[in-house]
Amino acid sequence: MVYFLILSLFSPSIKATCNDNFCNDATAPGITDRSDWMSYLIDQLQLKDFSMPGTHDSGTFGSIVNTPIAAAWADCQVWGLDVQLKSGLRFFDWRLQARSGSIYICHNDIEYDVTWTSILDTTTAFLSNHKSETLIFRLGFTDVTRDFFNTITSPYVNAGKIVFFEEDRIPQLIHVRGQIIILVGDSGVVNGLIMAPGENNFLMNSNMAIEDIYDGETVDTKIDYVRGDRGINGPSADPHRWHISYSSFSYWIYGTPEELAAEINAPIYNTVQGYSSGKNIGVLVMDFPGNALIGSIINTNTGLDTIAQCCFYTDINYGGSSFCIQSDTSYVGDSFNDKISSWNCSDGRYAIIYKDKNYGGDKYLTECRGKESSNENWNDQISSIKLKYCDQDYQYSTKYCTFFVDSGWQGESVPYSGNQVTVALNDKFSSWDCDPGMGAIIYQDDNYGGLSSTISCGTRQAEASKISFQDNISSVKVYKCPYCCFYTEDNYQGNYFCTANDILNLSPVFKSTITSWRCTTNAYATLTWEDSNHNDYTYQTSCGENTVHNDKAIIKIQIHTCSGWSAMIEEEITETSSGVHTSSRFGLLLPWQIGLIVAAISTIFIAIIVVILLWKRRQQSILMNDESAHVEMSK
Repeated sequence: MVYFLILSLFSPSIKATCNDNFCNDATAPGITDRSDWMSYLIDQLQLKDFSMPGTHDSGTFGSIVNTPIAAAWADCQVWGLDVQLKSGLRFFDWRLQARSGSIYICHNDIEYDVTWTSILDTTTAFLSNHKSETLIFRLGFTDVTRDFFNTITSPYVNAGKIVFFEEDRIPQLIHVRGQIIILVGDSGVVNGLIMAPGENNFLMNSNMAIEDIYDGETVDTKIDYVRGDRGINGPSADPHRWHISYSSFSYWIYGTPEELAAEINAPIYNTVQGYSSGKNIGVLVMDFPGNALIGSIINTNTGLDTIAQCCFYTDINYGGSSFCIQSDTSYVGDSFNDKISSWNCSDGRYAIIYKDKNYGGDKYLTECRGKESSNENWNDQISSIKLKYCDQDYQYSTKYCTFFVDSGWQGESVPYSGNQVTVALNDKFSSWDCDPGMGAIIYQDDNYGGLSSTISCGTRQAEASKISFQDNISSVKVYKCPYCCFYTEDNYQGNYFCTANDILNLSPVFKSTITSWRCTTNAYATLTWEDSNHNDYTYQTSCGENTVHNDKAIIKIQIHTCSGWSAMIEEEITETSSGVHTSSRFGLLLPWQIGLIVAAISTIFIAIIVVILLWKRRQQSILMNDESAHVEMSK
């Protein structure tokens, strides 16, 4: 405390400014929205395999409550957490202190008015809307016990609002999307990925290496550390560890954190910009980062084999001219229109290709990680493309049924992923397009009343004239169709595909190689496998079953819908004099239940026939005995 009070007498002031590498303006002018940038990364990556921007002493954007005069020497950030998240920052450094019956942010002895619960509230809101993202929390504690931390934090965890990954290992991205990774020293307060102690704030263990040299050196030496093998070049020199480098520096001889960030960020930005062709620099943790510096760190991932994208080629076998996309493309351009002959999608992506511009005309869905060296039916016919994420992890994938005001998927549109008692564009929908794996029931009146019709899973309709209440849709129920994903390695690893349809002839990649699977909660599967003598057997999974290991040679898959889910209700609309009548066709029975009913009816029918035959035989026997007796009496 005394240290900061003395320094405060010499507190300089830097005018609020923002440039490419440095920003100390709390209004964050010109910040780019990168809320979903991790959605472009393939699921199979470990956190050590790609670049990520972060902030040092992330909570010091608040007001100091005990020594406000020391702000210049304690503040390391000026943006609130909501702005930091929006800008693309994903690593956060929280110093937590127990006081006044709660947990607050601190920086050494300097106390801030930012509470741990406010951080959790902001984080919860962000992750609920951006489920592809993963956040890293490095936690430090002052006077915080495990019981007290749990008392404050457990309501969020128990309510399912937030999920902490607390294991001492580096996970794959697929397993931690929408979650928070905990990094911690040996504090005993929380579990997490352990940061081993080291010399001069250079920490290293079998999992990670952290460069956090914040004083005792010159500014130039600090910059060299950040640029070198202990810093952002660490992933290249030592790819087996997760490298985290702090560019923050606060040696009082040279200036405040703000002054030093203005001096250090510029050369670091220039270095990172030089990696535009692709280079994993690990996690770079900064004070007062500028918008372009954050973007340049994220952009270093584009040249690596880390981006979930699809590439398209003018010749078969991936030859000729090509282009790669990471998002929807309403027109592929004159150079590629009706000229695409082959394509290749990376892990976690598939494409919907269309014959016409603006996603019009016929469409075709590629497989997950779809790689087709040629396709006779679609050769030289593609004009627009939509990219989708394979549902390898159900928790973060969001799909929609989109409704359009005009026919042919034109005009104003509204996407829905759930039920709507009253739609936004009431009585105006004329066409719709449901993403693969999504279906809907549309209703003429509010609150799901009046005439209704079912939109089958993954279908699109250019003209709603086939239903009697075109331009009169007032409410809608959108549901997720049942499907399962299958993997060639245990624990949902390796090659995989997801399907809502039966596959009676698996491709060579998956035939007899499936070792794990998982289904949505409204789906189950019938699996056919064969033994070494080529005898076939069947196994029926339970609803939503997840299996991490299987040793059977699966050769055929059938997908079913669990009883009671709206996705299985096949509503058939029939016109009557009084309006519309809705009927269901075996909608609430599972296939095995129908089979049992048929078997039971057949058994009863056979039993009745047997009884009748036995009765007739008995009657004939009685008649013959009577005739014999009559003959004897005649004699």
